Amino acid sequence: MKKVISSILLLGIFAIGIGYALYDTVQNQALAGESSNASPSNSKNLGTELEEKDWSIYENDTLHISFRYPSSWHQMDVGEYEPIRYEGENGFFEVTSIIANSVDAPGEVTPLNTVCEEYAFSKFDPYGTEPTIEEVTIQEQNGCIILPSDDQREDFDQQTAFILEYPQPVEVDGIESHYFLLYATQDYIHSMVHSLSLTME
Repeated sequence: MKKVISSILLLGIFAIGIGYALYDTVQNQALAGESSNASPSNSKNLGTELEEKDWSIYENDTLHISFRYPSSWHQMDVGEYEPIRYEGENGFFEVTSIIANSVDAPGEVTPLNTVCEEYAFSKFDPYGTEPTIEEVTIQEQNGCIILPSDDQREDFDQQTAFILEYPQPVEVDGIESHYFLLYATQDYIHSMVHSLSLTME
């Protein structure tokens, strides 16, 4: 009889132990789930994490483009021949175009890869000494994003660039341009580029 009672007690203790272990496991999984659902804070991804309502659409019929930008940014007063510029507390963008007639081969257009490299490694190192060039395609048109290296000068303030080849030259101020050019703060450049559309017929 004592053996039976001892066996029952042991089984009861064992069952309680298993129950506690299962409860502890479920609690840990629940906590882990709550932790994994939290939004990480990463300034480099800030542009892609903003909600749709926080963005507006910028359209430019002369440059034949449209893209999203933070609604809190507003157009700045600039000189007559300066690029159109929008600014906010957390960034900026500028839009313009590039005339890329080849110096070495009159009548021909400088290739995209050459234009990207010339902008990335220009005289004053606006993107640092080791910028990164990313290849991009928008509506079957080739382009590039220029990202700065860690030694970018402070006065360029996280400036990046996006260059897109037009399907055919567009007339800007009476002159044929071959590439669209967007300058923007690094946190937002990918969001803008991924939302960009060419509006040429």
